Amino acid sequence: MLLHLGGDIAVWKEDVLAIFDYDALAAGTTGEFWKKSKFPRRIIAVDDAEKVKSIILLPDRIYLSQISSATLQKRAEEDI
Repeated sequence: MLLHLGGDIAVWKEDVLAIFDYDALAAGTTGEFWKKSKFPRRIIAVDDAEKVKSIILLPDRIYLSQISSATLQKRAEEDI
């Protein structure tokens, strides 16, 4: 099944490793690590990079989405 991340981007649910709340991840020590790390994966902004609400981690890339992590989690749990 596919998980719609916003815009015209959808990924296979089975490929999603984790969905993070952007604000929670960007806060404190984790945020500092995130900003300074040289991530080997491609980072793709789904829509407007200024309004990021969630981070979706896949094996080979990271998506930044305007859709909240709670909404994405609900979509991921649906068996449609």
